[in-house]
Amino acid sequence: MRFYNHKSPVLYEIYLKLYESELEIEKKKLILKSLLAGEAWSWKITAISKQCLENFKKNKFEKSRKLKTSRKKVLNIVRHPHANFNETATNILNTRLSEKDWWEIIIKNEESHLITKDELKEEYYLFINIPVNGGYFLNTTSGYIFGEKEKLFLKHLNKSKIIWKRSNDTENL
Repeated sequence: MRFYNHKSPVLYEIYLKLYESELEIEKKKLILKSLLAGEAWSWKITAISKQCLENFKKNKFEKSRKLKTSRKKVLNIVRHPHANFNETATNILNTRLSEKDWWEIIIKNEESHLITKDELKEEYYLFINIPVNGGYFLNTTSGYIFGEKEKLFLKHLNKSKIIWKRSNDTENL
């Protein structure tokens, strides 16, 4: 089983030191971003877009697969966070937060959707939520984990009757 929901009190203590420090706000943001990078719970994938699912389907639900002469990869897929990290960092570094409030903001604002780069340019995209406690598509130092668990999940999604949500509908986020 993957361990993906660890909230270390040390991270909050470092945030307090950053908040109280005399460093410039931009330097504080860089340190905060580095602090959260590579954690399994950060940039948690909470939904997948319709086009993203189609891209995986075209590649037989593999992130990459070896063909006779080359490797075919699912390209064009990005993690799209709900909130801009720069704005989140500015807000939490301008107000001293309790540990509970800090974690709520960090966890909520780190939620992301898997979408295609083309969908970033559109007014909206269609998506479906994925189980948050399932531990799918966990963050790594660069990218996200894609293994048999994710492959089986995508195959199951593909066979299911899906009621897609619109990303520009604020009720759905």
